[in-house]
Amino acid sequence: MSALDQWLRATIEVTLRDAQNAGKSVGPVWDNPSIGDLRTSGGELYQLGDRNVAIHMAANDPHETIARCEAELAILDAHAIVQVSGIGEDMRATQVPACRTCSHKHGVPCRTVRLLSSGYRHRDGYDDDWSPP
Repeated sequence: MSALDQWLRATIEVTLRDAQNAGKSVGPVWDNPSIGDLRTSGGELYQLGDRNVAIHMAANDPHETIARCEAELAILDAHAIVQVSGIGEDMRATQVPACRTCSHKHGVPCRTVRLLSSGYRHRDGYDDDWSPP
């Protein structure tokens, strides 16, 4: 597993855990009554005063975030680095790292993982060298 894979998995897992904890305390679904207020599935009302903020928060409520994180972790699993037969630097047959799904033998982690990580580029620990080409 590359440094990018490790960092991205840990970052997604923290986001997932935070969403799960938020869902336990205020309910998993937030509803926007279109007037700038946010109501939780538990009936709590938060008067935000800004409709745009309420819409954004409702679109990122715990159950939406949990689903997104689970999908991202599945993508990360699908694009794991595996060892495959290839030609080494010495031009001899050897095992080389490749993406499980893309079968790309050069530039692992693959572009898919790099694109996925770019969604977290503002988080602590992101390395600009991981940016997709």
